[in-house]
Amino acid sequence: MTWLRIVLSLLCVVAVAAAVSAEPKKAAAPAKPPVAEAAKSAPAPAPAADALHPISGTGVSLAVPPGFNASTDFPGIGRAADLSSVMVTALDVPLAIASDAFSPDAMARRDIAIESTTPLVVDGRQTTNLEAQHRDALLHVLEGARWSEGGKPAAAPAALSFQVKEAAPLRIVRSGADSIVLSDPQAVKGHVPPLVAVGVSQAHVDVGDLPTFAKTRLDETVSIHDITVETQGPRTLGSLEGYQIAATAVDAESQRAVRVQQILASDGARYYLVQGIFDAEDAKQLAPAFEAVASSFALRNSSATSPPR
Repeated sequence: MTWLRIVLSLLCVVAVAAAVSAEPKKAAAPAKPPVAEAAKSAPAPAPAADALHPISGTGVSLAVPPGFNASTDFPGIGRAADLSSVMVTALDVPLAIASDAFSPDAMARRDIAIESTTPLVVDGRQTTNLEAQHRDALLHVLEGARWSEGGKPAAAPAALSFQVKEAAPLRIVRSGADSIVLSDPQAVKGHVPPLVAVGVSQAHVDVGDLPTFAKTRLDETVSIHDITVETQGPRTLGSLEGYQIAATAVDAESQRAVRVQQILASDGARYYLVQGIFDAEDAKQLAPAFEAVASSFALRNSSATSPPR
């Protein structure tokens, strides 16, 4: 399985910029080479093993620069003075799926502008550093990260309000926030990785007319465009009355043709969604697996489905 183990994010960029601009001006120092050029000519030396701090639940260790401390609130390190932080997150999904979430187009859809992308080797692994504002000290933290062979995954998330079963070749690759993602780790190279998302709205939603709401929800899927509905009609999802739509579309990242299967149902308070996106060349082969996953959907208990109001 191709995977992406580490995402280290620089947070609160505006706050950091404000803190830097508020510092009193100091006397001019002798001219030095630009930081970016210096970093290129003199890569940060690898930290000694005893200088690395293991990040709990991740199998990753980081060097902790002066002013930073290991966080008790998230897996990573932070500096309270300017709210800077480095977070480590394990993403157990195929690399193509994880990378898509950080593509310029995907980031732009979330109103995040990427200023630069820089190839970065971390513990012998080729990665990419995405920057909105350059922080040289934190870049060195990324370069100094190391994986431990005995690293264990983070603790399992809280129980879901629903359950589904895997169906080969689709298996659960991510779970959390009352949602799961299934994919095929052995997806054909160059094809759009198969993706089946199963989840529930996190707040009360009045869907109104179910067919209209289902179509609107399909149109809001950010990873696809040029959606053309082929078939649609009533379909149960577990014990709930729902609506199913089959459509063709174009993958926003690769521009390859894809086929979409979506089932949306409501319990009167929240809506439940099972949505599969498959490369057009793989859709027929994966159709039985999607059907098996959708048919296995069941609510766990009535109390789990009570939404916040």
